[in-house]
Amino acid sequence: MYASSAAIYGKNPTLPLKETEPYAPLSPYALDKMYMEQLAKLYWHYGIVSVGLRYFNVYGVRQNPDSPYSGVISIFVDRLLKNKPIVIYGDGEQTRDFINIKDVVSANILSMNTVQQGVEFFNVGTGQATSLNKLLKILQQLLGKDAKCQYKSARNGDIRHSLADNIKLKTSLNWEPEIQLNSGLKFTVILNIRKIK
Repeated sequence: MYASSAAIYGKNPTLPLKETEPYAPLSPYALDKMYMEQLAKLYWHYGIVSVGLRYFNVYGVRQNPDSPYSGVISIFVDRLLKNKPIVIYGDGEQTRDFINIKDVVSANILSMNTVQQGVEFFNVGTGQATSLNKLLKILQQLLGKDAKCQYKSARNGDIRHSLADNIKLKTSLNWEPEIQLNSGLKFTVILNIRKIK
């Protein structure tokens, strides 16, 4: 079992994204994930069973906001707590499928304990889209802070909208995302406040 990514879909406008959509990587990171999946298919010829979990936007406790791989949620929370301005690339109406780490862990465990043969790929997302503007508004309300927000030009390769079709994971492994965004964000924010104190 290995971590793949929603990045393999690129700027595919067909939403929600199903596992049957074609590869369209736009970055070295996404290309690397695509190669991993291709290797998994190859190794099945040698009898090696594999599961590739295509994570969408994972968030949760212990994410390092200073890491270049950190998600937008940990960055927003960190900057709000430190009263620093928040930078949004684009108009903030781009959407993401934010999934809590607890739901990711449950998908991992089910995959390890259920898939017994072949090569499988599963989207791991909630099937709910949230804009960055809405995300920032929720976090400001939870923290009781107003952010100084700077909007800058969208970056090359940025994907406008990303949304998982998680039907395959639900039906094949009897998985359901249990953490709603508001409650997941509240728990993440509380732990970040405690860490700073």
